Amino acid sequence: MARNEENLIQLSRQVEELRKEVVSLRNKETRSLKLEEELRTVEERFNKVIYDLPFPAEIYDSHGYTVLVNRAFLEMCRIPSDELIINKYNIFNDSQIEELKISGEIKGAFAGELVVIHEVEIKFDKFRRKYGVQKEGSGVFELTMFPLFNSKGIIQQVVAIWKKTSVEEKDESKLNVLTEIMEDSENGVFITDVNGKIIWANNTFTMLTGYTKPELIGKNPDLLKSGEHDQKFYDGLLNTIYEGKVWHGKIINKKKDGLLFTGLEMISPIKNTRGETENYIAIIHDFSEQKRTEIELKKSNRALKTISTCNSALIHSTNEKELLDNICRMIVETGGYSFAWIGLPGKDSRLAITPAAYYGINENKLKLMMPYLSFKDSSQNPIIKALESKQVQVVKYSVDETEFFVRNRFVAENNFQSMIAFPLIEDSETIGVLCIYSNNLETFNDEEINLLNELSDDLSYGIKTLRVKEEREKTRLLLTESEEKYRRFFQEDLAGDYISDVYGQILDCNESFVKIFGFSSIDEAKKNNIEILHPNNESRVLLVEKVKKEKKIRGLELELKTIDNRKKYIIENAWGSFDDEGELTEIKGYLFDVTERKIAELALAESESRFRELVENINEIIYTTDIDGIVTYISPSIKVFADYIPDEIIGRSFINFIFADDLQVVNECFSSAIGNNVQTSEFRIVSKSGETKWVKVSARPITSGEKITGVQGVITDISELKEAVDGYKTAKDEAEESEKLKTEFLAQMSHEIRTPVNVILSYNSLLKEEFVEKLTEELSGVFKSIDQAGKRLVRTIDLILYMSMFQTGKLEVMNSEVDMNFILLNMIYEFKNIADEKKLKLKFINNAANANIQTDEFVIIHVFQNLVENALKYTNKGKVELELYNNSEGNLCVDVRDTGIGISKEYLVKMFKPFTQEDTGYSRKYEGIGLGLALVKNYLHLIGASIKVNSEKGKGSVFTVIFN
Repeated sequence: MARNEENLIQLSRQVEELRKEVVSLRNKETRSLKLEEELRTVEERFNKVIYDLPFPAEIYDSHGYTVLVNRAFLEMCRIPSDELIINKYNIFNDSQIEELKISGEIKGAFAGELVVIHEVEIKFDKFRRKYGVQKEGSGVFELTMFPLFNSKGIIQQVVAIWKKTSVEEKDESKLNVLTEIMEDSENGVFITDVNGKIIWANNTFTMLTGYTKPELIGKNPDLLKSGEHDQKFYDGLLNTIYEGKVWHGKIINKKKDGLLFTGLEMISPIKNTRGETENYIAIIHDFSEQKRTEIELKKSNRALKTISTCNSALIHSTNEKELLDNICRMIVETGGYSFAWIGLPGKDSRLAITPAAYYGINENKLKLMMPYLSFKDSSQNPIIKALESKQVQVVKYSVDETEFFVRNRFVAENNFQSMIAFPLIEDSETIGVLCIYSNNLETFNDEEINLLNELSDDLSYGIKTLRVKEEREKTRLLLTESEEKYRRFFQEDLAGDYISDVYGQILDCNESFVKIFGFSSIDEAKKNNIEILHPNNESRVLLVEKVKKEKKIRGLELELKTIDNRKKYIIENAWGSFDDEGELTEIKGYLFDVTERKIAELALAESESRFRELVENINEIIYTTDIDGIVTYISPSIKVFADYIPDEIIGRSFINFIFADDLQVVNECFSSAIGNNVQTSEFRIVSKSGETKWVKVSARPITSGEKITGVQGVITDISELKEAVDGYKTAKDEAEESEKLKTEFLAQMSHEIRTPVNVILSYNSLLKEEFVEKLTEELSGVFKSIDQAGKRLVRTIDLILYMSMFQTGKLEVMNSEVDMNFILLNMIYEFKNIADEKKLKLKFINNAANANIQTDEFVIIHVFQNLVENALKYTNKGKVELELYNNSEGNLCVDVRDTGIGISKEYLVKMFKPFTQEDTGYSRKYEGIGLGLALVKNYLHLIGASIKVNSEKGKGSVFTVIFN
């Protein structure tokens, strides 16, 4: 009971310490919540600044929907409440803007750019009914848009300012708007002139850098350079913004006090009405402190979780080996450390460390590590220092390492950046050391060390407790064993004891004798002569003669029988009783029944015989080696394969028979097997005649207990298979070369045809311009026919070339975010002239909630070029419509609908096959070679989309593309 009380007290202490850590973590969580609350306060202040601006302003989310409109905007549009408009209209589909083409410019603000659009006309009438606008007429405004970033440097919102202003005031108002809005931003912001001199900075930037505004104004941002980036980094930054583009990325800057901080920075040009860059604006988000807090919290959580898991192992482990193995495994798996091991001092020297448990590397690597733990100068060895000083040793591996770590290639090979060694101390005695390694230089901070130190204290107590428990258990088992031997000796003698006279009459026996030979009782046995137990009398005569001669015999093996004729194998010890004249009078013996063991031995011998016969007659070669690679057995089939007899190989190293170029492969295979891994390798063996043959060899460790003593496996002849594989590779290479020639031929043919056709089309255009004043209607038709025929030929070559790329697998998918609204609008503009020539209506309808998908833009463009071109080609009157929407399953879909000639039911089943057309022969009405729809089908299959067709002859067709 005393020991149990101590365990409860220890467990209570651990629970109390864990409770303290939970409180600490909750305090950190509280600080994190306070930080989030401060960020929300900043955001609320920013929204208030926007709301109180004297000119109309809006804020959009990252998808273009309104999340805030200010008082001036409501007054401008005469909207009674912002509830009528918030989250209901989208800037990309805004019907109030007259020109749809500016949607592309607006998109730039959502990509991180500062956008200024002059003279945008708002038609209030166009969105009056839907959004409750009461103002009539229209107005011309200047639109300024710029992005806002969240704490992770990702664009979260976009601000739009609508302002009526004169041309002279535009650039100045732009800067005024920016500075007024950015003053209270949670991010650091500064603006420079075109020469890079700072002309304005907000309060956040001054707090971030430590400089005051007077110290910053007129200075170049170079004063923030930290020396952590090379000149190439800054040249790339400057080249980007000088080209008028936005630069964004992670940058390390230096504060006024010399401390470094890491920020996500975006630098954007500010342009005047002539498109010239006059200023640059930089926005910096500092995430250094946030990142440090997250890392520290993560470390504490990791250490706390490790302690909790390991304490479970301390409670449930039943022996020291199990405990140490579990602790090492949990430190790596739960704690996320790279490697952990526990060393115990040797018997001869306290400084001779022996690994008792480890996890994170294999045994071979552990063996390589051990020499580095045996330096004579213990001051160079942190593990020895931990044992001697009884103090925790923390090591950060760096360029100024001591001799110990410079020489330790084990550290370098495993990319260890830091380690910690805890002495395991119990009752002032150092009983071992716990070592933990990490691939992170900054892993072990003070708080984490304190937590892990508690783990080492608990582990020390656990080891000591299990050792005391083990000693007590050993003492108990010895006592129990002694008691059991005593009981068995006096109460249950398992040997069959008997006494017989010289003629074999049984005079006395015990119960074991009765049971062995099948008597019903001792009395029944005494009625019989012992000779009835001998299959023939010779064995009994032999025993009597040996006793007469030797007086006493031991370990005599006999084959006897029971009274019901069952065979019994017996080992008998016997001695004689002699009279005064030296004549034998009685024989006393005790015998052991070894029938089961003997039967097992006979069965094993028979099994071994059958196995040896099998091994010696199979085609495969069975082999075994010792730990040094010396062959200890090889089956006779080696004679057929390599012309050696087994005796010529056994006792020699396996590598003596390996082709020289393959020695490295064999060594790796053998080393892996010694490392307790099953391995299969292919290499060449040299026969007795010098011929090389390919073999496939399996290798697995031979173990004795927990010790690996050698390697065993099977050798298979794969020479013929190798020849077949080589032939296949040759054929494959020839096929690939043929395919390459085919691709190159098609590309060359494409080039050879395109070049003259482009020349013809160019001269056709020049001639048409030259004779423009003399063109008759007939001559104008000739020029048009030449142009159409040339383009038709170029399109045919393109279709053939794209189909060839599919067949040869040369077309690769490159996914990116694609705006389907933008793609389909471009289709309308691209084919507008063709539709106008045929007097067809070409229309696009967007009913999708979100038009953005992850796919290959090149593939999408070619799919809808083919579908729209087909729709226009086969439609003579009416219209062609493109509709973007979400189906009932939520998938984004596009319908290409026409009022053309339609498709027959017979042709619908084969319309996507290459080189097929419904109208064939020289009299066919429509041009083409039947590859367009086949390419569409292949393109969509490539990106994981599908297409279906609904058509009726004479009533038009609907092609539906479904993005899964």
